[in-house]
Amino acid sequence: MSKILTSKLAAQGLFGKHTLDAGFGQFFNILAYVCWKRGVYFLKVDKDYTSQICPNCNTQTGKKNLSDRIHHCPNCGYITNRDVAASQVIRNRGLVAVGQPVN
Repeated sequence: MSKILTSKLAAQGLFGKHTLDAGFGQFFNILAYVCWKRGVYFLKVDKDYTSQICPNCNTQTGKKNLSDRIHHCPNCGYITNRDVAASQVIRNRGLVAVGQPVN
């Protein structure tokens, strides 16, 4: 009798991280194709070091520990949740890539 492999087995290391991430890669390939077919611009922006940059003034704020949940910029004083700040940096990078001004 065969059993369906569960995410518990995946978490135990039966599959590698790369196998679990394959779904996201396939999703982005399909998304890029659908955007191309519909004439919509598609761009993947660099996600690296997003938690080390202030989205308000674009200053390098330095590496944070995972326990640091608040982003605080010593340059401009901007304070927000670390994940919110990282998502704002990604948004800003996307806007810059398509030539839009970042407010």
